[in-house]
Amino acid sequence: MAPQRSSFPSHCRRSDPASEEGVSWGLRLLEVKEMAVVLHFYVRVCVNSLFRRREVVADFLSKREICG
Repeated sequence: MAPQRSSFPSHCRRSDPASEEGVSWGLRLLEVKEMAVVLHFYVRVCVNSLFRRREVVADFLSKREICG
Protein backbone atom coordinates (compact mmCIF):
# COMPACT_ATOMS: atom_id res chain seq x y z
CA MET A 1 0.00 0.00 0.00
CA ALA A 2 1.25 3.43 -0.91
CA PRO A 3 1.15 6.13 1.77
CA GLN A 4 -1.72 8.53 1.47
CA ARG A 5 -0.42 11.88 0.32
CA SER A 6 -3.64 13.75 0.95
CA SER A 7 -3.34 13.30 4.73
CA PHE A 8 0.13 14.90 4.90
CA PRO A 9 -0.77 18.45 3.76
CA SER A 10 -3.94 18.55 5.83
CA HIS A 11 -1.94 17.44 8.86
CA CYS A 12 0.71 20.15 8.34
CA ARG A 13 -1.56 22.97 7.27
CA ARG A 14 -4.10 24.46 9.61
CA SER A 15 -7.53 24.85 8.11
CA ASP A 16 -8.61 27.48 10.63
CA PRO A 17 -8.15 30.94 9.04
CA ALA A 18 -8.20 32.64 12.44
CA SER A 19 -5.18 30.65 13.59
CA GLU A 20 -3.34 31.42 10.32
CA GLU A 21 -4.09 35.11 10.81
CA GLY A 22 -2.77 34.92 14.36
CA VAL A 23 0.41 33.25 13.15
CA SER A 24 0.93 35.90 10.46
CA TRP A 25 0.39 38.69 13.00
CA GLY A 26 2.85 36.98 15.33
CA LEU A 27 5.43 36.78 12.55
CA ARG A 28 4.90 40.44 11.66
CA LEU A 29 5.30 41.40 15.31
CA LEU A 30 8.51 39.37 15.49
CA GLU A 31 9.86 41.09 12.35
CA VAL A 32 9.01 44.52 13.77
CA LYS A 33 10.69 43.62 17.05
CA GLU A 34 13.84 42.47 15.21
CA MET A 35 13.92 45.69 13.17
CA ALA A 36 13.50 47.74 16.36
CA VAL A 37 16.44 45.93 17.98
CA VAL A 38 18.64 46.57 14.93
CA LEU A 39 17.54 50.22 14.73
CA HIS A 40 18.22 50.71 18.44
CA PHE A 41 21.70 49.24 17.99
CA TYR A 42 22.53 51.59 15.10
CA VAL A 43 21.17 54.63 16.96
CA ARG A 44 23.26 53.72 19.99
CA VAL A 45 26.39 53.31 17.88
CA CYS A 46 25.81 56.65 16.14
CA VAL A 47 25.14 58.51 19.39
CA ASN A 48 28.22 56.97 21.03
CA SER A 49 30.41 57.93 18.08
CA LEU A 50 29.07 61.49 18.14
CA PHE A 51 29.81 61.82 21.85
CA ARG A 52 33.30 60.42 21.32
CA ARG A 53 33.97 62.90 18.53
CA ARG A 54 32.74 65.74 20.72
CA GLU A 55 35.04 64.61 23.53
CA VAL A 56 37.98 64.31 21.13
CA VAL A 57 37.35 67.80 19.74
CA ALA A 58 36.99 69.24 23.25
CA ASP A 59 40.19 67.45 24.29
CA PHE A 60 42.02 68.83 21.26
CA LEU A 61 40.79 72.37 21.88
CA SER A 62 41.70 72.26 25.57
CA LYS A 63 45.22 71.04 24.76
CA ARG A 64 45.54 73.72 22.11
CA GLU A 65 44.56 76.43 24.61
CA ILE A 66 47.07 75.11 27.16
CA CYS A 67 49.89 74.97 24.61
CA GLY A 68 49.13 78.21 22.85
